[in-house]
Amino acid sequence: MIITLTSSFTSIKDNNPISSNLTYYGILKNVIELDYTVERSVILFEIDWISKGKRLKEDEDGFILTNFNKIKWHQEPFALASQVQQVFYVENHIHPT
Repeated sequence: MIITLTSSFTSIKDNNPISSNLTYYGILKNVIELDYTVERSVILFEIDWISKGKRLKEDEDGFILTNFNKIKWHQEPFALASQVQQVFYVENHIHPT
């Protein structure tokens, strides 16, 4: 999971963007270590992300329900390990997707 600060506009003519936090949930696909020197390396996570819409809902108890079926390509699939938070997913047997 990652929380990002996002700017949005109401229309093309809008000159006053509204900033808000947007939470993305994802499934880890790959871990990449970029090794620059003996003491310098960066860890990147390649992640399938979903953010809002039909694939992400909150139920009446406050739990986040995610649907990772048929995930579409995302423009920015990478995140630094230091930017993300760990979450876990449990399959919903009562309301399967």
